[in-house]
Amino acid sequence: MDILIDKRRSHDKTNVQQSLSTHKFLSKEGYSRSLCDEYLAPLLSTLWGTNIGRLLPHFPMTTLIRSLCDHQLFGTPRTTPDFRRIDGGTSHVVQTMARGFSPENVHLNTSVREIVRVGKRQYSIFTADGRGLHFDHIVFAVDNDEILKILGSNIDTEEMEIIQGLKTTNNIAVLHSDPFLAPNIHGSWPTNNYTLDLTDHPQHDFPAWAPRKSSLTYNVNSLQDIPTCLFDRLYITLNPFTPPHPRFAHRIWEYTDLELSTVSLQAQSRLPLIQNKRGLSYGFRWTGRGFLEDAVTSGLEMAIEHLGAQVPFEVQYHPDPMCSSKSPSIELGLKDHLVRTALCLARVYALVFQISWILLGALGFPVSRVETMFEWMLGGDRMLKS
Repeated sequence: MDILIDKRRSHDKTNVQQSLSTHKFLSKEGYSRSLCDEYLAPLLSTLWGTNIGRLLPHFPMTTLIRSLCDHQLFGTPRTTPDFRRIDGGTSHVVQTMARGFSPENVHLNTSVREIVRVGKRQYSIFTADGRGLHFDHIVFAVDNDEILKILGSNIDTEEMEIIQGLKTTNNIAVLHSDPFLAPNIHGSWPTNNYTLDLTDHPQHDFPAWAPRKSSLTYNVNSLQDIPTCLFDRLYITLNPFTPPHPRFAHRIWEYTDLELSTVSLQAQSRLPLIQNKRGLSYGFRWTGRGFLEDAVTSGLEMAIEHLGAQVPFEVQYHPDPMCSSKSPSIELGLKDHLVRTALCLARVYALVFQISWILLGALGFPVSRVETMFEWMLGGDRMLKS
């Protein structure tokens, strides 16, 4: 992956390469599709908690490099990111943050039907049960289609373009105990498993490349410290291409997640243009990469920058996802330089051998007979059996 950074640094000198997708970049640089299917897709799916395989081809390469750098996956010696878990789940976070609110100001399970603008910075919110609530500032923390539906005609052209760009994808999560969907998970390790559909064989290599069917499975027992003696093996599989056996299926959820595409990232980059205008703010998990932490960071930013709140700690806001001015720095030691040199030499020797082989064939050397002999030597048993 250090090679990808060097490639990206050289391409950053031109504006054309800035907008290249991961698929186009890897195709242009001669990388195989296995790098996407068997390395990048499993790695990013595990880090981001979503099945990224179907979205990776359209993901901007500059943003991909920056994301991997944020997870400390570049550089030597490599450092392992510190991941923490909130005991009690996300509901515990919400209860703690809302502890100081008076009950009459908290409206749970209340559907908002529409918003009507009654002044320059005054709004009336009408709920599904007919109640009207009046506010001078409104924060939207829902998906883009809900925002457009609630605002209705109270939205200008720029707001509509940006909000429409914050696209989401529909996903299915299945809680089950089917070991067939978790073939490589044994005991408490590993905590997740990325599976490719073996029947979905690639028909073409770059550039005619389409993502293969894949699914991501989590080991719930390990992640949530749930003993197997209580509930047996528990897994959560995202977007399974094969449904679990009905005997082992426990529950199914449908949910939306951020669509990691160039359009969504461009909308994120333009979001500050409409923030805190006309008494409206927008913040949800789609302001980052779809994590709970992104939603919390967005809420803190709106509270501080839009509403004047003060907090006793420093808050690091989300950077512009389309900004690539900050390139990750890599410090290589002697061992790293030797390994990279050996790999470069091996690549040169392979290229020289390939060119020589082509020239020998052009000069009349029986290349096909030699290739047949090598195939027989490497797979002789199989050929004899057939």
